[in-house]
Amino acid sequence: MSEKAEPLVTVIIPVRNNERTIGEVLKALGSQTYSNLEIIVIDGSSDDRTADIASQFDVKILTEEARGPNYARNLGIENAKGEFLLFIDGDCKPDSGWVERILKPFSSPKVGVVGGSINVWNSSSFLSFIVSSLV
Repeated sequence: MSEKAEPLVTVIIPVRNNERTIGEVLKALGSQTYSNLEIIVIDGSSDDRTADIASQFDVKILTEEARGPNYARNLGIENAKGEFLLFIDGDCKPDSGWVERILKPFSSPKVGVVGGSINVWNSSSFLSFIVSSLV
């Protein structure tokens, strides 16, 4: 009896001027315990080295006219080949089990959408304060 192949998962990353963080995001995605990934980076017309850094990884890079992350996400959806679509921002760093944990609840036919927790890199930032006050 043959095992069923892992379904292709597309990770969509809208970015604009994320040269400081995109490399770490893509390294983290390359270290996932789940391996059947298609990664699409949608560059919102960055004027820094974001696209150059992303091009050093095995990812598809698309360009969007800087109309915003929702347009970028939609462009990613239009170009995705995966059975599952995951969204992450260019300044987020998933841990190695991120994809695997997201897929697990989909074993139930009642599950259509899954979300996760947020941890902030810079614990002294305003965003960190807001996120910690919500938990």
